[in-house]
Amino acid sequence: CNPYWDGCTSISATGCNGTAFFFFKAAMLPLSLLYFYYWLLCSKRLNSMGYEKPTIGNLGFFAVAALVLYTLSLGALGDN
Repeated sequence: CNPYWDGCTSISATGCNGTAFFFFKAAMLPLSLLYFYYWLLCSKRLNSMGYEKPTIGNLGFFAVAALVLYTLSLGALGDN
């Protein structure tokens, strides 16, 4: 299923109507903290195995920042 084709719905499009809009935003922001913690643990685990580059930690930080910005900028249907 490709959300850009007709008859298919993306995850963010389901969170743009009614109470789902508030539930989607209320769930995604705390989950982004869990996501950040996951990336932090992955980075620490790789450091303990001898991988000293900060690439994974930086990638996780930017992924979480993008998720938070996306969640905050997502509007309800009908917003202009």
